[in-house]
Amino acid sequence: MVNDPLFQTIVDYFIKHCNQEIILRKLKTDIHTDTNLELFLDKLIKYKLIQRKDRRYSLLFPIFQPEPPIQISETIIDSLKIIIGENAETACYLFGEWFWSLLFSEERNPYFFGVREADFFIKREVGNDTWKMVSICLKRQQPLDLANFFTLLSAQTKLPDQFKPLQDLVGDVDINYFIPQLQKVIRSAKRQKVAKTKRDIFRETLLLTGDLIQNEVGEEIIVTPILENLSPPIELEPVLEELALELSESWKLIEDVNQRVFFKLQLFRSLFKECFPQNKSLHYFKNVK
Repeated sequence: MVNDPLFQTIVDYFIKHCNQEIILRKLKTDIHTDTNLELFLDKLIKYKLIQRKDRRYSLLFPIFQPEPPIQISETIIDSLKIIIGENAETACYLFGEWFWSLLFSEERNPYFFGVREADFFIKREVGNDTWKMVSICLKRQQPLDLANFFTLLSAQTKLPDQFKPLQDLVGDVDINYFIPQLQKVIRSAKRQKVAKTKRDIFRETLLLTGDLIQNEVGEEIIVTPILENLSPPIELEPVLEELALELSESWKLIEDVNQRVFFKLQLFRSLFKECFPQNKSLHYFKNVK
């Protein structure tokens, strides 16, 4: 429901008219839609996203204002940069697995809030019991990678234009069929075989998404990081434990779950920009068998 464009239209209306009394007649006059607006509003009331009291409507979740980047100590930034170095696998593990888990795995209570004119990172992870495709990206960005593609396919919504060549190539392929074919292409590339002349749409898929490239002699190379071990190296464990303690101090006094998650999203965005000033996303594969 929250992905319905009408939901965003209604929320924008409530924000714009936050100092006014909002009644159904006014909503029907100002919001033009082919959807049954009153029925949609009743659903939002049912899920406690808005309330109706004395025939007046209002939001039931907070709307936060974007804030300046969070100031992070140089010691934390330097530690992260040293850990990452030039290693793409370490970068993906650190931000996609360790840091994301540190920030959000403990948030077991439900939360829901809006943010005005701000974009935060999200984690999209799809796959099966043995193999996952992961994307860490800005919510409004949707880069052309397999995690985003299969997430959008499963939502059964119209794909953005940048995904059309990919959909033309593989269609609405089942992910459980796709993964073994992807793994076959990866195994072939790891053996440094020269590209086959016979057409393979799964190989073409990885070329299209940039996961696979060809060098000057026609050998295929997988350039997307593949995490084979989802635990940090032993030598990094003390450093990560110290970092976890230092970072958790920044949010431990925030009691409201919405405010705490909002702060953590800002913290992740600030650290990501510090560590990857030229990047707006990370994507990788992980072997979870």
